[in-house]
Parts: sequence; structure tokens; C-alpha cells
Amino acid sequence: VASGIAFLRTYGLEKYFKFNIETNHATLAGHTFQHEIEVAASQNMLGSIDANAGDELLGWDTDQFNTNVKELTLAMTSILKAGGLGSGGFNFDAKLRRPSIDPEDLFHAHIGGMDAYALAFKLARRIISPSKNSSSPSSANPPRAPANRNTWRTCSTPTSTANPKVGRRLRPALPKLSAESPNPVRSSAFFPGPLARAALFISLTRA
Repeated sequence: VASGIAFLRTYGLEKYFKFNIETNHATLAGHTFQHEIEVAASQNMLGSIDANAGDELLGWDTDQFNTNVKELTLAMTSILKAGGLGSGGFNFDAKLRRPSIDPEDLFHAHIGGMDAYALAFKLARRIISPSKNSSSPSSANPPRAPANRNTWRTCSTPTSTANPKVGRRLRPALPKLSAESPNPVRSSAFFPGPLARAALFISLTRA
């Protein structure tokens, strides 16, 4: 992306083009997917996404469906912070890793890719939302020492003059998931359930 930006600027074309970021091409260039998004977004040249993945140990364009939620969450965080894709979108420039044209294989591959991006989108929103709603700590609610000291990692920097023994809280313990915990993807109104996705895929293949 950086090389492309330099080329466009050399010939005065930067106002007429935006970048289509492909995950697999970022891998081949020795960069991460998020890095390429950040570079394009910093120059207001983020256009669209080729939603695929490549093998980091194989030096060619495999165009697999991306199911790496960690990688996609970082990418979606950068996309949301950039204000989205505008008139662009996500394109499944991907194929099955195993060469197959069986409808069942295509069905599961597309649903797996859509679910991975849907979950990454929800996680990215949860990452960004606290920073938007955060404000300076109120004097009426000074930091409190947790009941279980093992729950928090603390440092020696005091955050309250009233109680200098209270250290700054750095990292909370991860919540435990239970059977009652809502499914992070299916609980969202933005993404259809499996049957709706199946109907959508079938309608697209028949079109």
C-alpha cells in the first residue's frame, strides 16, 4: 500500500483512487492485514477489502477463506476507527483450500468466512466502545481496591491520595463463559442466522 501511495502521488493521481486491501497480498508483502489498512486509512485512501487469507509459510497467493478471528478483529478495529469503508465493501476473493466445487463445501466455506467477520466486527465494537464512553474519573467515585487481589495486576503508582495503597488497575481477569452467556454472533441483529445465510447463499448461486 505504501508503495502504491507513492506511485499515485508521483503522478498526481491520489485524489482519484482508493485501495482495495487484500489480506493475502499483505502477507506476501511481509506485512499484516491491519498494517495495510492503517497505512491506507492514514492517507484517506481506504476503499474496500478482499476478504481472504494466505498461508504465512507459503510464498504465493492461496486466497483461502479467512477464519482467523484474532487477525480479523484487529483489522475490523482499524476499519471502524477509520470510519468504515464508505462506498466500498467486503469481497470474498477466496476459494476452498481443497480444490472442490461441491455445493456443501462451498456452503460451509462461505458461512465460516461470514461468521468470522461477523464475530470480529462485534469484538471490535466492544474494544472501541469503552474508549468512546470513557471520561476522566470522578472524585465522587475514587478507585477501589478489588476484593480479590489476584483479580488485578497492580503497580506501585497510587491513583488516590486518600488511599495511597491502592495501585493503578491494569488488567482485569477474563470473564468466565457459561451456558447462559449469549452467543456473540447470533445475539446480534446485524447478522442473520444459519438458515437465513443458507437461503441467501442459495439465492445468490441461482441468480
